[in-house]
Amino acid sequence: NGTYSTSPSTGASASSACRYVAPSNKTVTGCSTVTANTVSYTGSTWNSNYYTVKAAKGYHVGKNNVANPTCVVCGADKYQASNDSDATSCTSCLTNYHTYGDTAADHDAASDCQISCDGGYYLAKANDTTCSNVGEGYWAQSSMVAQGSVGSYTQCDNGWTTIGYGFGANEAGDCGRIFNYGDQKLYLRSAKRNDGNPALHVQIGDTIF
Repeated sequence: NGTYSTSPSTGASASSACRYVAPSNKTVTGCSTVTANTVSYTGSTWNSNYYTVKAAKGYHVGKNNVANPTCVVCGADKYQASNDSDATSCTSCLTNYHTYGDTAADHDAASDCQISCDGGYYLAKANDTTCSNVGEGYWAQSSMVAQGSVGSYTQCDNGWTTIGYGFGANEAGDCGRIFNYGDQKLYLRSAKRNDGNPALHVQIGDTIF
């Protein structure tokens, strides 16, 4: 049950001075705070009970200041990182960043937004919206990078090199030597491919590329 009281207002009639506060133990899914508001008696009827809510992380306020308020989980590619938030909508991820999952925990931080970089590419700076070539002499596997973070890549050993991007720089085996012929050059892997793709094997000394 709620609480009844009278208003201290000077000149209020006995009936219109009555006040009522709804029960304070109401809970609403996704709302971190639910506050019951005081309503008054008009002299013939009570005004409708209503609640004010604030959203938990991963939610935004849906209906507010009504008898049955709501808080709603953020939608795809959006997040809400504050507790006790008044936000009525969630923040969008940066371009090319996406969220994965439908629960509030999948939308409660900017880091829930992730960008996908194919092998041979990496995220050079935090919050970049496109992935960059790793560059000759480096390689990187495909990766998911959280918004606000930077990607990584690995330098080849033994002074070897790679083509510097994409399929020719997505694993350690892509590191190798350069075979020059005329004004052309051929990047040779240090490991044989056994994935069914066409391959040219070149032996230099005791090493087959």
